[in-house]
Order: sequence, then structure tokens, then C-alpha cells
Amino acid sequence: MFLQLVVKELDSGFKGSFNTMTMHGYRAIAKAFEERTHKVHEVKQLQNKYASLKKDWQSWSRLMDSRHGPTGISYNEGTGLIQASDDWWAHYEKVTIPYSSL
Repeated sequence: MFLQLVVKELDSGFKGSFNTMTMHGYRAIAKAFEERTHKVHEVKQLQNKYASLKKDWQSWSRLMDSRHGPTGISYNEGTGLIQASDDWWAHYEKVTIPYSSL
């Protein structure tokens, strides 16, 4: 529901520079969210949630972007999990820092 409200406000023109939400847009989202869920959230909470979701989406988009070569990653809608080949995981394990060395 939160993202539906964000899209509605962005489509309504409540965008600042760089397609960010204006304070007016966040206030409208907070009001609509409260009306629908009876839960009160501060504007700052909504801004943080939006920023977090946006960052996650950008990471996901980069991960799934095949323009930079095949990533070897896919998403299984049935399980809701990311899938990768054994070769991909072997490479990933080589380039990551082992937990014990932290």
C-alpha cells in the first residue's frame, strides 16, 4: 500500500529535483496511509522507508542487469529466492571476505 501511495503522489506531480518526493507529497502519503491503516507514521519514517526501498530496488536492478554481461543470477517466483549456478557461488565465495577474518 505504501508504494501505491508513493506512485500516486509522484504521478500527481509532487516531485522535487531529481524525481524525489516533495515534503507535501510525503505529508499526503502519511495522511492517506493513516486513513487506510489507522497507523500513524512520521514523515521522516516514510522518507527513510522510501529511501531504503529505493536503494534495494537499485541494487536488485544492477544485479539483474544483463547489459554488462550475464550475471548468472535469476529469481525463482515460486520460491521467492535468488538462484545462481554453482560456478557463480564458487566465484562469489572467492571474492568475499571470510567471516572469520573480520
